[in-house]
Amino acid sequence: MDGLSERAQAMGAVNTVRRDADGSLHGDNTDGLACIAALAQKGFSVAGKCCLVIGAGGAGCAIAHALADAGAASIAIHDIDAHRTSALAQAIRQRHGALAITETIGNLNAFDLAVNGSTLGMKAGDSLPFDPAGLSEHAMVADVVTKVDVTPVLAMAKARGLAIQTGVEMAEAQLELQTGWFQVSRYARRRK
Repeated sequence: MDGLSERAQAMGAVNTVRRDADGSLHGDNTDGLACIAALAQKGFSVAGKCCLVIGAGGAGCAIAHALADAGAASIAIHDIDAHRTSALAQAIRQRHGALAITETIGNLNAFDLAVNGSTLGMKAGDSLPFDPAGLSEHAMVADVVTKVDVTPVLAMAKARGLAIQTGVEMAEAQLELQTGWFQVSRYARRRK
């Protein structure tokens, strides 16, 4: 890459590359922004909220950074790889020193937002990333998995009457962000 967005620099990962007219390549990471945008489309604002992110890989990392950037009050991060969890927590602390970051789940009832940023739910028989029965009645549950529209954790949350955001909804929000970042005009998109 000849240049990186601030997001991509903070995460050390790129999922979108644009070649400019001069041939230079610029990288960005839109996973986190897409999650925030999809939540906003559901009427959910992250600002001031207590958030849980399961998974500290590519998507989980991007989402945790985006939650911090969007003004979350606190973020709890959990990954089966404790080193990844600690590295992500440390990276967010460096950018957002005053933000409360924990590396344990604790009491699920404390969270306004619980996000599965892992691959759990892609395969039949996967364990749940968390049990939505422990969440408060006002909590929002989001998932990044796109292989199935409503993952088991989302189905359980929905059955409880909780608001949900699917991985497909996040992917659709991401497409809109990426086409904007590629500077594709609305006219060009309509012609296709």
